[in-house]
Amino acid sequence: MALSAKSAPALRDLATRYREHLSNSNGDELADICHMAAVGRTHFQHRWAVSAADSKALRDELALRLGESPVRRAGDAVTAMLFTGQGAHYAGMGRALYEAQPRFRETLDHCANVLHPHLDKPLLDVLFNDGDALDQTRYAQPALFALASALFRTWSEWGIEPTVVMGHSVGEYAAACAAGVFSLEQGLELVATRARLMDALPRDGVMATVFCDEDTARATLEQCGAERASIAALNGPENTVISGAREDIERVISKLAAHGTNAKPLNVSHAFHSPLMEPMLADYERALANVDFAAPRFDLISNLTGERVDGHMAKPQYWLDHLRQPVRFVESVQALSAQGPSLFLEVGPRPAMLGMVRAVLPEDAGVFLASMHPEKNDWQQISQSLGSLYEAGANVDWTHFERDAGHRRASVPTYPFQRQRYCIERTEAAQSAPGTTGERRPHPLLDRQVRSPLVKGDLFETFFHVHALPLLADHIIFEQVLVSGASHISLVLGAVGLLHPGAPLALGEIFFQQALIVPENGCLVQLGIGQEDGRGRPFELSSAHATTHVTGRVLDAVQAAPEFTEDIEAVWARCNQRLTGDEVYQIQADRHIELGSGYRWLVSASRGNGEAICRIECPEAVTDAAQYQLPPGLLDACFGLLAVSVDLDTSGTFIPFGIEELRYYRRPQDEPLHAHLRLRSGARVQEPVGDIQLLNGEGAIIAELVGISGRRAEREQLQGLDNKSIDDWLYAPVWERAEQTDITAPAHENWLVLADKGGVGTALAERLTARGDRVKIAHADETATPLDRDAIQKLYDEKTDAVVHLWNLDATTDDLTRARQLGCASTLHLIQALIDRQGATPPRLYLLSKGAQAIDGEGDAAQSMLWGLGRVVAIEHQELHCTRIDLDPQADLAQDVDALWCELGPDGGEDQRALRGGTRYVPRLTRFAAALHPSAPVEVRGDASYIIGGGLGALGLEVAQWLAAEGARHLVLAGRSALSAQARQIVEALRGDGVAVLTVAADLGAREDVERLLKAAADAMPPLRGIVHAAGLLDDGVLLQQDWPRFERVLRPKVDGAWNLHALTQDLPLDFFVCFSSMVSLFGAPAQGNYAAANAFMDSLAHARRAQGLPGLSINWCPWKEVGMAAGMDERDRHRMANRGVEPLAPADALDALGRLLATQTAQVGVLHIDWPAFLNGLSSTTYYSHLVAADATPTASALLQQLGAAAPDERPRLLATHLRAEVARVLELDDPQTVEMTQPLFDLGIDSLMAVELRNRLQSALALALSATLLFDYPTLEALVPQLLGELGLAEEVAAEQATGDAWAVEIEEISEEEAEALLRKELEKMQSE
Repeated sequence: MALSAKSAPALRDLATRYREHLSNSNGDELADICHMAAVGRTHFQHRWAVSAADSKALRDELALRLGESPVRRAGDAVTAMLFTGQGAHYAGMGRALYEAQPRFRETLDHCANVLHPHLDKPLLDVLFNDGDALDQTRYAQPALFALASALFRTWSEWGIEPTVVMGHSVGEYAAACAAGVFSLEQGLELVATRARLMDALPRDGVMATVFCDEDTARATLEQCGAERASIAALNGPENTVISGAREDIERVISKLAAHGTNAKPLNVSHAFHSPLMEPMLADYERALANVDFAAPRFDLISNLTGERVDGHMAKPQYWLDHLRQPVRFVESVQALSAQGPSLFLEVGPRPAMLGMVRAVLPEDAGVFLASMHPEKNDWQQISQSLGSLYEAGANVDWTHFERDAGHRRASVPTYPFQRQRYCIERTEAAQSAPGTTGERRPHPLLDRQVRSPLVKGDLFETFFHVHALPLLADHIIFEQVLVSGASHISLVLGAVGLLHPGAPLALGEIFFQQALIVPENGCLVQLGIGQEDGRGRPFELSSAHATTHVTGRVLDAVQAAPEFTEDIEAVWARCNQRLTGDEVYQIQADRHIELGSGYRWLVSASRGNGEAICRIECPEAVTDAAQYQLPPGLLDACFGLLAVSVDLDTSGTFIPFGIEELRYYRRPQDEPLHAHLRLRSGARVQEPVGDIQLLNGEGAIIAELVGISGRRAEREQLQGLDNKSIDDWLYAPVWERAEQTDITAPAHENWLVLADKGGVGTALAERLTARGDRVKIAHADETATPLDRDAIQKLYDEKTDAVVHLWNLDATTDDLTRARQLGCASTLHLIQALIDRQGATPPRLYLLSKGAQAIDGEGDAAQSMLWGLGRVVAIEHQELHCTRIDLDPQADLAQDVDALWCELGPDGGEDQRALRGGTRYVPRLTRFAAALHPSAPVEVRGDASYIIGGGLGALGLEVAQWLAAEGARHLVLAGRSALSAQARQIVEALRGDGVAVLTVAADLGAREDVERLLKAAADAMPPLRGIVHAAGLLDDGVLLQQDWPRFERVLRPKVDGAWNLHALTQDLPLDFFVCFSSMVSLFGAPAQGNYAAANAFMDSLAHARRAQGLPGLSINWCPWKEVGMAAGMDERDRHRMANRGVEPLAPADALDALGRLLATQTAQVGVLHIDWPAFLNGLSSTTYYSHLVAADATPTASALLQQLGAAAPDERPRLLATHLRAEVARVLELDDPQTVEMTQPLFDLGIDSLMAVELRNRLQSALALALSATLLFDYPTLEALVPQLLGELGLAEEVAAEQATGDAWAVEIEEISEEEAEALLRKELEKMQSE
């Protein structure tokens, strides 16, 4: 029995409940009760695992635990698996486990089949019946390998996976197989060959343990001239095994004995790891040549080197050396210990290695456990070890452990909540809420309505905590306080009732997006109700971190209540499957839903054919029902009626999913009620949909739930606060009409215009000059070339107020090399020129394109690269106020100049604009609702072929396996690199599954390579029907550190690769053309200007293909877990990404999203798992994200500026220094800001160029200043930075004056005695106290 709780007292309470429960149950239920305790409960960190043969013994064992056993908190389990070597065998090993455990049996049977051609006797006979055979090497080694492999797979099925593995001698083969160095089948054949070759060698060798160190043993071997002997193993500091010819070994033993060193002969058939093994090496090398080696999938310690293995193990020579060279066991154990294991589990027939490992490690090294023991029943031993692993913190998969036992559902005790009180730290909003200060709430579930001119619509707030709202604690799912969907709806009805008093009311399109688990210190919940949009008023209920829990609409038109045309008694008669209220709530409890008295409204229910009915009464414990339109417990009874209409197994629970429309007609009175459910036909059993009418005692309808649906939910979906579905991760940029105001720049400015050949720049310069401005105009290749950094730098002088970059307007897809030079190369060099000028006020920067954005049709991919780069410029150099403007591709020269003239002023918070037909558009990132887009499901066909660019990389291989799973049988994998061992293994696995895989070495950036790729595919494969371009390259660096060759190297795989694939296949009838883009092209990222530009091109190309009637989809991925470019991140990069709120996607989730998006008729979608408040924290502008954050989420003024302005002059340096310390600590992830010393250079603390950009941007946002890009280089300590920033704020003079007064006062203090100073100080203190 596995029991766990959040605290030691709770675990003791739970054990007491189970002991009492066992006393009241019959013995036949014991196994079912243990099963429910294991698979039906959340597993916390305080644990007991108790085993016994019957109910009485289990009660006694629990009593012993309660009386004596301390409760230890389980830690993070780091498990080392030790694989036993030769000599640990015994007749009958594994028989009991073979008879009891299906997975163990399946594996051993498979091993027996594989070994059948290699052994003269069946494996199972050798293991269970023939002890003499086990004494022969040819049988013992394969038998030990097979047994260890079956044990490992059994442990794995139960959820026990190692962090590190090690084997002893032949045991290292089992360890390597477990780690994936070779397959089980190849491992069996290899070990059988090894054993056969060994067994065929002459039996004239011996082995012995000599109790001395390695140097002594080696020296003695040399002194004795023992050329046919050597050291075989180093098992301890003074435990060395020697092996070789009998006469050599006997001479060595005699010489050691003469010097007082003892020896112990070993009972072995051959002299392993000695020169006597050399005759078999040539034959064994031939066997090794047929093995497909791979890198281990987790840490593996080598006997050969005594270190963690590297790629050398995946080569035949390693295993030849392993056969002949000594086992460096002591060093191996030390290397194992360095990996930090706390659990040591031996995988073999007896605990032979545990004692040897213990002898090397400290006494408190960890917990040592055996899989089997010759003196114990196999099942008893392995079960006890599993329990010990569980208690130590291992994540046991109890469902698989119990998988074949055929258990039934059983009632078990509920979790003993300790009802502790906590000191709750609340936000200012929560502290001032009426419900938390004693002020009367306007509604039981609402604290207050927030009134602010910044809020468009209506906003309500409430603080959810079990002490403020005890009703919350009456709804427990998987032992966690989870707010019921009924509470959410009741809260929304309450808010709407406050806005529109009286009935009737109606809500529609209700969608329960994410469960709200109430944290121990509570959380603030907000309900926003938007303005009328023609379909009603949209509402959204969210909690901390902008997590959305429920969405829907407040509907305008509400009809009068219809009449209930049925006879209630007739309905009860039809529904003849009766359930008492207790039975209903037991069904809920079996589904891990524990309901308290506030939710037990349902008295009885009855189910029939496609319908159900229940009787509802208000419990005595509920005293505030009259304050609700529909109390949560009443609504939950309706939800419960839907829940009991379906059958689920006990591994999942049942939650509401959505309601098409909820109509509320009147408030229920203090009388019995009935709810009648009619299930809709065609709905899935696990996801029922129905219509519910709520009736009073007279049969009048008081509310209707139309199209209420529910679904099964697993524990994992509800246990974390982040259980979003893939649909919640989909986003897309949209362009919205913006107010058309003239924001022309002021006159008499100095301009630098990089003019295009089409005349827009020249005409603009003429107009600027005509009004009195000073303009320098530069044409590409005439005044300066895009690649000439020095020439571009000379164009700019310190008086320049603004730069207008128009060279990009001449970029076309006819010459992509020229296009990226005109747009990106020139801009890179321009940025470096602007920033190089020290002391000058940075100019405004305008980057122009024409038709780059697909506002109403085709986008120009050649123009779009500059937009990706521009987004990074805006992040790295906020002081340039970089504005991107996309001109109308249909406009003529005069229209372009007129439109541009109105855009060259302050951006008004909109630094991205597009002009179409005289209208200004601005972008907004919005949630992408796949269901609202036309769909055309794409069939992955077995009679077609599919090309994956970058197919030999990690992402490409994931896509290949997904396509094969979807039905593809012909894949072409293209990549520049050779097949890695892992790629080869995946390719062979695909081929083994019947998929034809063609691998082609090709640089997709070279057109001739793509032509060769397509020809090879056409010659060897069926017609091409789909392309996934997943190739890419990273070479990050902030813009000031980039050069053009480095920048362009990142562009080629994506820009040229995507274009070549498009151009050479646009006449083929493709079903899909997918580009793997990145989130950086949506919103930029520091140090990724090149990568953002490359991906922006692919986004635009997908739009262009769609406009031409061709398939095209660009997916802006956030990083994938453990594969792709994110796999190369170091720890600092991963922390930086996490702090920004970006969570990598699991490959399975990403591929699920890919499948969904292929069916949508859309060109661009972002798949982004992002915590938006964390992501937006520190950004100077969030208008682009305004659809994703609350209306009042962005402060209008800096709190720091307000504090500095209000503070006394001598306090300002301290305030600013405190803020700077906090910001530096945040960027560096330091726990204590005080560790940042005022005089310590910031770069000595570990700040890199990316961190410098982040820190400068955060300071610019907090201080509303345009700060130099070299700020931290010019003022590298806080001591230097504080006065500089105060000076830029205009506060330095006041501080200096105050400081001068303070200095004079200090001089005055120095001239008085200590007694006078003490008296003066006392006087000042008394004065302060009197005030």
